[in-house]
Amino acid sequence: MTPESRNPGEDSLTLDSDVHNVEALHEFIAAFCERNRFAEQVRDHLTVALEELMVNAAVHGNCDPRKDAIRIELRLVRDRVEVTFSDTGKPFNPLTMPLPDVSRDVGTRPIGGLGIYFVRSLIPEIRYERRDGRNYLFMAKPVGPAAESAGEGGENASRDAD
Repeated sequence: MTPESRNPGEDSLTLDSDVHNVEALHEFIAAFCERNRFAEQVRDHLTVALEELMVNAAVHGNCDPRKDAIRIELRLVRDRVEVTFSDTGKPFNPLTMPLPDVSRDVGTRPIGGLGIYFVRSLIPEIRYERRDGRNYLFMAKPVGPAAESAGEGGENASRDAD
């Protein structure tokens, strides 16, 4: 784990592609949110979304190289947190995946697909790019008074292709 703090409203973390880094990720998010006085709900949404992305990259992404494969940048810009998540995994745009039918009984739904559903539900703005051998997700979430009225989000998630 390599945390880099530039100023109170900006932080980054570099991780190896390994699911055992979940605790380091949680600590990084909690410290950033506490320092910037985010509501507990914002911290929880960021934690769930970024954990899903990190675990998916580590388990399914075939990151190459695995060392320093995942990079997360958090920036407070006015009344929102901007997140950049990148990895060295195989090209994959999670925004092109169909959302699961969560109205169906759990026993009849296909396995998988809930992780990106959670990300898209918790983070209202998401855009994907592939460049320089890395997958990038650029995300933004309100953190000010408007955050409580923003609801679950997800409907504004961009479906940008490579």
